[in-house]
Amino acid sequence: MSQAPTCPNPALNQRKLNRACVECMRRKIRCDGLLPCKNCQWYCVQDRCAYRQRNKRTNPSWKLVEQLTEAVEARNRILTKLLPFLDFDSIPDLRREDIVQLINSEHDNDQGIPFQEHDPNRRSSTAEGNAADDVEHEWDEAARQHDYTSPIADDVNGLALSQGNGSYLGTSTISIALRSIFALCPNAKQAFLRLSNTLSSSAVGGKEHVAAGISQSPRDTRPCDSSFLDPREQLAIDAYFDQVHPMVPMVDELWFRNEFTTRGRTDDAWVALSGMILALGSIAAGDDRSHTQYYVRVQQVTGYSVFASGNLEMLQALILLGGSYLHYINSPNTAYLIFGAAFRMAIAMALHRDPAAVPSNLRHRSVGVGSTLALGYSFPRVELRRRTWWCLICSDAWSGIMLGRPSMTRWDPLTMDTCMPSDESGQETNIGHPYPMKEVDWTGISLRLSSQFCKISSRIEYRLSQLSRLSAREILAFDSQLLALEESQPNIFSLGTACPAGVRDVRETFYHRFQIARIVMSRPHLLRLAEDAESCLWFTNEDWHVVSICRHAASELINRISASRLRTRISVWHTSWYLFQACMIPLLSISVNDRLPTEAKLEEASITGYREELERAVRAFKDMAPWTRSTDKYGEVVEALYSGTVLTPRNQGTASITQDTTSVFGDLTAVDLGSPFAFDQQTLEMFNTFPDWFDYELVFGVGLEEQ
Repeated sequence: MSQAPTCPNPALNQRKLNRACVECMRRKIRCDGLLPCKNCQWYCVQDRCAYRQRNKRTNPSWKLVEQLTEAVEARNRILTKLLPFLDFDSIPDLRREDIVQLINSEHDNDQGIPFQEHDPNRRSSTAEGNAADDVEHEWDEAARQHDYTSPIADDVNGLALSQGNGSYLGTSTISIALRSIFALCPNAKQAFLRLSNTLSSSAVGGKEHVAAGISQSPRDTRPCDSSFLDPREQLAIDAYFDQVHPMVPMVDELWFRNEFTTRGRTDDAWVALSGMILALGSIAAGDDRSHTQYYVRVQQVTGYSVFASGNLEMLQALILLGGSYLHYINSPNTAYLIFGAAFRMAIAMALHRDPAAVPSNLRHRSVGVGSTLALGYSFPRVELRRRTWWCLICSDAWSGIMLGRPSMTRWDPLTMDTCMPSDESGQETNIGHPYPMKEVDWTGISLRLSSQFCKISSRIEYRLSQLSRLSAREILAFDSQLLALEESQPNIFSLGTACPAGVRDVRETFYHRFQIARIVMSRPHLLRLAEDAESCLWFTNEDWHVVSICRHAASELINRISASRLRTRISVWHTSWYLFQACMIPLLSISVNDRLPTEAKLEEASITGYREELERAVRAFKDMAPWTRSTDKYGEVVEALYSGTVLTPRNQGTASITQDTTSVFGDLTAVDLGSPFAFDQQTLEMFNTFPDWFDYELVFGVGLEEQ
């Protein structure tokens, strides 16, 4: 047994210790108070010898308690003034990143409504938000599909003047921009009213229904003789694969042409897919009548029974229906619901998992996961599944960034691992045998680039749907991601001149979407200047940078489209809508400029540049007129707003138009710019719109039989 040290450490012996160490208290024996004590040395447990430190009890005085309480209350009052809407009770449970995001969002909100508590005439933003939520968002698109009456006919851009309350949309919309222009410049509103009255009076009455003259009897399921192929259908198929397919390259062209030529299939999935290809192909070919009969054919096989089974062809038909055609006939909410069903069908088919993780019972019978290529196919089945999945994601993201709605179909890397289309590494890893590429896979390159873009745009969409505004730092971060993606395009895609015409259209459309995404996320900052011109006094350098991003992106888009000479039915369908979106930015900038303080006003050279851009845009609309429909009046609307905003002298300040009118604006008089939520659904009734809805390659309108 070890003995106690004969010469203990004096420093240790002089320490004031408790009466008994922990080990002696456990053994309930007397302790000598040394460290280590003799008992612990005897039992060879010196490492357990320790003494509990007894804290001295302190009873604070009442004076000290009052001082501490007053200090805490003073700090709370300061924090409440700086961050009035934060719930400090819930903050301790949040992560640091979440707290920083909340503070940034709160700071961004306060900049738009400074000194609100001292202005009795300014309404509470919370109250305005609640008022907007109280509006019932209902719509009836079924009736509109059979009755084209709007003289301008575009729910998406706030130009459908004959519809009731629309569905819910977020705050970064074209309708709010239009209403801001009207509130800032009454002459622009009057010019638009004159245009609306002119178009209404010149509209031809008695428009026929969509399905007029089309038999509503049950479809004929007998296969047709391949020797009697309709030349119009062959023309529509060629136009589809030339103009539409490069945008959504999910249908195997070789397989589809073989199936269509043999006319051996009459199942619902084939009827739906072939009907959608013929409908969109006839539109691409310039026929605005034949597509209606194909749509009726699709309607007959896409009822409730479509949810009873799932296969790739039916899913592709739903993507084309919800991503393209329904927007063409001005039914965006129907398309929104169709996409919800299509997304869940794709999940049930395990398209969100790459082939290595797909259960064997879900694989195609004749094409295994390890197969290179099946007879009659251009691509393996697994590649078609990948492309179908990414076309679904892209089509939804292209439209969703404009909605301001919470997204239910966002790309989630935690639950989804589908490889990019034509991903060679993915083919080596998950398929085992890459299929041979005889030439450059242009559609695969374009779809892969679009997929990467949609991952970013879906995050922007998700952030725009949240209650708090996008802060300047968030916008700059998103913008840097978009710029990096745009600069990382493959040279063969961005600079190549040997790519097919359809791919060149896709390349232009990608650039348009890139600039539109920048406009949409930065446009609320410009709208804040329209809501309250004094808010510019609280703008930081980052806020002004965001405003410059919005204006620069719009200018780049206008100049790019004005200089473009790509003129096909589909490209004009895309381009005219993007051009209308971009034109709202210089119009809004010119309108708000007179209300800004002197130090924040635009230079005369900038105003002149905006005027020249708008004039080029009007000329571009006229150049595209041969490829547009009679109901696409974007050029006329921009020209009317330009004349009311730029050409007419404007001596008014904030608009206050009180004359009695029975126009499409109803009883709406002036728009209160005092609150960032002033443009609620009640004020949206002046257009009755699905504003700013769709970022896909389409322009929307109805009244197709007029052409």
